[in-house]
Formats: sequence, structure tokens, C-alpha cells
Amino acid sequence: MKPAGNDTRIVRDSEGTPYALFLAGNYAAEHENGVRGILHSLNIDPKGRRLEGRSMTAPAELFTAKGQATHKYYIDLDKPKKQTDKVFYVSIDPYHLEKKNIQYDVTRYKLDTEFTAAWDEYRFKFAAWTKEAASFLQEIVDAAANSNLTVYIGQVQSEKNNPFSRYGLIFAITSKMPKEAIDAINNEDDEAERITNAVNATGIMQKIKDNADKLKTWQHGRAYYALSPKWIENFESLVDREGKPSEKSKHPVIFFLNPANQKEHNSGWFTVEELELWLEGKGPVMKTEEEAP
Repeated sequence: MKPAGNDTRIVRDSEGTPYALFLAGNYAAEHENGVRGILHSLNIDPKGRRLEGRSMTAPAELFTAKGQATHKYYIDLDKPKKQTDKVFYVSIDPYHLEKKNIQYDVTRYKLDTEFTAAWDEYRFKFAAWTKEAASFLQEIVDAAANSNLTVYIGQVQSEKNNPFSRYGLIFAITSKMPKEAIDAINNEDDEAERITNAVNATGIMQKIKDNADKLKTWQHGRAYYALSPKWIENFESLVDREGKPSEKSKHPVIFFLNPANQKEHNSGWFTVEELELWLEGKGPVMKTEEEAP
């Protein structure tokens, strides 16, 4: 597992009542491979869509443990403060709650952090650092035992219009989800269907698949860790390139590429035309000699 990003938090409704956990992606390959294994463990169809398809169909057991964690907090750089906290842990795998593993990947570095987490395609672990957070994590455990969880990869509502915002893994108590959260899931799945159709129309995915042998590395056996589309109209500019991307591409989508060959290829947002140049060993995806390590 890899630690969730800094934006990881408990999600609350308009009245301040917690109903979900948001585990922010942290620019790690383990956060780019989907969560098929987690969904299987929680009896959720990995191909499910909209609220019903992303919710549990049968109970599942989550494991819990309590422990103490001591950490030095730098509130004042000249006077670091050491504090011991009581922590409530939850995991899909009891191995990660054993004493030698219990705090691994879920350390808290700031005193005002109430919740930390780690996850990958198959496993997850939560850590509550306050009484309120521990109470809500127990609600998550109870909800899993009662087939009452909705789990999906999504975005924080406030970040919906930011094309550079990161997606994360969301655990929501189905019966406590506000209408706007349910609408967001349904609308996002409808939008995903539209963007999938737009991606298929470009033909770029098949072209990359056909050229995978010359793009992948022997260590990883793949061309990329992530290749994620978004609507190009939301982008005003791209790093080191002038002009609005939509004015330079005939396609309505743009892709975030995290290539497997990090020595020769750049990560970032690229148009379909730039990805086609990549297949020829040209364009902005390719690292220059000055950039190469």
C-alpha cells in the first residue's frame, strides 16, 4: 500500500454530519491501477455503475485494532513537540493491523489531521486520530457488516471544475449519502460514458496498444501506468507549450499520461496528436537529452 495524499479527509454533509471518507491519490502507481480487488472484497461489482452498481450487495468484514502512536510535531521549528495519541485502525486485511505493521503508511504529521489512510488496488487501511474520527470509522465498519457501503473512485465536489485536481478513493455510507452526493455519482458515470465514447472515436487507445512493445520497459511489461482522459475544453494551457490545447487538436479529449518508461518519457497532459507523435518517438512526451537522468 501507499499513503493517501494530503487531501485525505472525512467528508461531511451540509449540516456537518460525516458520511464518507476521501482517500486522495498520491501520484503513485498503486493509486493508478484501479480498485478492482477492493471492490471484490467488499462484494461490489467492479463493472457496476451509478449508485446501485457501486454499492455492496452482501456483507463484508473489516478488521479493527487500537494502538498508541508517538510522533514529534513541528508546531514551532525551534521547539518540536512530541505527542502520544490513541489511534483507532481499520483494515480489509488483519495482517496490516499486526503490531509491527499497524502504523506503517498511515503516520500523522500534523496535529490537526483527524484521519489518515493508505490504499492500493487490493487493500486499504484507515487510522482515526480523534474520538470523532474513531466513532465514524466504527460506523464504516458497521456499514460494511450491513452491506451499506458505496465505494468508488471519484473527485471532491469542490474540485469538480479543476482539470488538475486529483481523483481519490471514496468510502461512503450509502444510507447517509446526501442527494447531491448520489447525483454526483450518477452524473459522473453518465459523463464517463460520454467521454469513453469520445476516446474510442479517436482510436488512440488501439494505436498505443498496437505499439506497446516499443513503449514498454522490460521491468514493467507495460507502456504506461495511467492514461486518463478529460475534456480538452477545460484546459487553458499546457506546461512548456504555447496556446490553448483545444485550438491545436481536432479531438475533444486530452490525456494524462504516466508512462512506464520514466527514463525516456515525460509524464503530463498530452493531446491525441502529441500521443501519436510519442508512438513515433517524437514530440513533448519524449525527454530531451538535457532532461534525461
